[in-house]
Amino acid sequence: MKLFAKLFSSIAVVVLAAATMFAQDGRTKINFYNQTSTTLRFTLNGDPACTGDVIPQGTCTEILTAGNSYTPGATNGRQSVSDSSFVAEYGNTYTYTVREESTNNTGNPDLIRTASLRTVANLSYPEGFSVNAPVPLTTDGPVDSTTAAGKPYTSTQYRGSLPNGDFYVAAAAIYPFAVVNDDLQRMTDGFVAGVNGTVIKSDSTTVSGQPAMITIVEAKKGGRTLRFAILVTFKGNKTYIFVFATWLDTDGTNLDDVQTFFSSTQIN
Repeated sequence: MKLFAKLFSSIAVVVLAAATMFAQDGRTKINFYNQTSTTLRFTLNGDPACTGDVIPQGTCTEILTAGNSYTPGATNGRQSVSDSSFVAEYGNTYTYTVREESTNNTGNPDLIRTASLRTVANLSYPEGFSVNAPVPLTTDGPVDSTTAAGKPYTSTQYRGSLPNGDFYVAAAAIYPFAVVNDDLQRMTDGFVAGVNGTVIKSDSTTVSGQPAMITIVEAKKGGRTLRFAILVTFKGNKTYIFVFATWLDTDGTNLDDVQTFFSSTQIN
């Protein structure tokens, strides 16, 4: 049975060059996102952050010192925004996003910050798994479906994307039968068929002591190339799949965050 063929047949996602293990140094950081129509200079404690100005829809990252207090902000030369202070915790990634709201009576849109200092770490989900993602993962709720063999199952997808188009998915499915080791390959095959992709590499691994498989998949979409990393595992009558995707022609993928995403996965 291709357990996940239908579950992921319509996902428009984006992924991975390689999830490589990095050293611990430099993991405490803040990612700045400019979602405005003007160039911004981000700041920390009133001083310029990053190596220079950030263009519209651009990003930059500043390494933090764990234990220190920081006040993030941004300016476009005419307007400024700032946030309350926070203390950087070792190994955490923080996010500071600035966007524009509707035009005021001066003719210039106001700058407002969103998703400020959002750290997503070891979030537990009701389907019996946890994962650390660099972006909040949201869901539309459970969906009832049937497998290719006509067996009913219920699936729930959690997903989130970054300004550069990188995309994360965590999903779980509950079946009326026990899942077996051979279903790992069937789950992977279902995903590959769903995105009309090609397998680049596949390896066996474990998640919380359970058998698992991680696979790199490449697919063509609208003349561009997507590369996916998918991790599939199971326990009892539940299956789990974790996906990271990126366009190969897009810059700004944080492989440290990708490694954290996959290495933090746990199932109960």
